[in-house]
Amino acid sequence: MEKKERLLLPASVKPVSYEVRLDPDFDEEKFEGHVNISCTVIDNCSYLELHCKSIKVNEARVKFKHDSWDVLDTVSYNEARETLKMELPQEIAPGDPNELHIILSYTGKFRSDLTGLYQASYETDDGVKHRIAATAMEPTYAREVFPCFDEPSMKAEFTLSIVVDESFVTVSNMPVEKSETLSVSMSTYVSANPIKCHTLLLTVKMFYLTWLAGGTAHGAIELWEWTKQNWERVEKEVPVDISSLFLGTALEGLHTKEQIQDVREFFARRDTKSYQMVLDQNLEGMENRRSWAERDISNVRSWLEGHGYL
Repeated sequence: MEKKERLLLPASVKPVSYEVRLDPDFDEEKFEGHVNISCTVIDNCSYLELHCKSIKVNEARVKFKHDSWDVLDTVSYNEARETLKMELPQEIAPGDPNELHIILSYTGKFRSDLTGLYQASYETDDGVKHRIAATAMEPTYAREVFPCFDEPSMKAEFTLSIVVDESFVTVSNMPVEKSETLSVSMSTYVSANPIKCHTLLLTVKMFYLTWLAGGTAHGAIELWEWTKQNWERVEKEVPVDISSLFLGTALEGLHTKEQIQDVREFFARRDTKSYQMVLDQNLEGMENRRSWAERDISNVRSWLEGHGYL
C-alpha cells in the first residue's frame, strides 16, 4: 500500500498560544467551540491556512496589530488536505511576537471512531448507563476538535475550558487552573506549558476513577484531596469493589508520615468497615514508598476496562 504523503502547512505563521472553549451537547451528539490563536508572523503572507476536519466555522475574525477583519466570507475548506483557508484583505509582514490573532467560533460532531472528541458510555451494576466524552488527538486528530496548526513542530501554550453540567467531572493530563459555576453548568479551565496539539488530553464523565490516567504521585495526592471533599458522593456513586481498588491505587502515591496520618484520621471519623482491608494493605509500610507504581495502575486499568468501567 502506498504511504500517504503528509502535507505541511505554510511556514509563514507560527502559533504561540491557544485559548480553546468547548461546549458539548450530549443529547445532540455535537459541540460548539471557540478558539483564539495567538501567532507570530514569520514571513509575508496574504492568507492563513489551518488544519480543520469535520468542523464548520460560523465566525472568523483576524486581528493584526491595530486592524481587525471579519474573514468568514473568505473561508474555504480543503477536505484532501484537511485544512481551512482564510484570505486576508491585505498582506501582513513579520513584526513583534503575538501580533496576529485568529479568532474562530465553530461547531463539530462527536466522532464515532474514537478519534478527536468522541462520546462513549458505560453501565454500572445497577443498570444505569453513564455517558463520557473524551479526546484522542494523537497523532493528527486535534484538528477534529478545534482548528489548529496540527504539526509536531508547532508547540504552543494552551488554555482549555469546557462547559458541562455540574454532575460531570472534567479531567485532563494538564493542571486545572480553576472551575467556576455558570448557572447550572460548570466551566473548568486547564492550562499547559508549550506542548504539541496531539499531546493534550481531556475527559468528561461522571466520577469513576478518571484520575488513574494521570499515573503520577501528584495526581494521587490531588485525587485524595478530592476524595475527602466529596466523600458522600464517592460512597453513594461508586461500588465498593471499584472504590476499594480506586483507594488502593491512590494511596500508593501517598508516602509521607503526614499523608498517612491524614488518611488514618479521615477514616477513623467514619464508619468505613468495607474499606478496612484495602486500607490495611496499603497503609502498612507506606513510609518507604517513594513513587507511583506504574504496574499497579496498569493492573487496575485492565480490571476496570474488563468490567466496563473505562
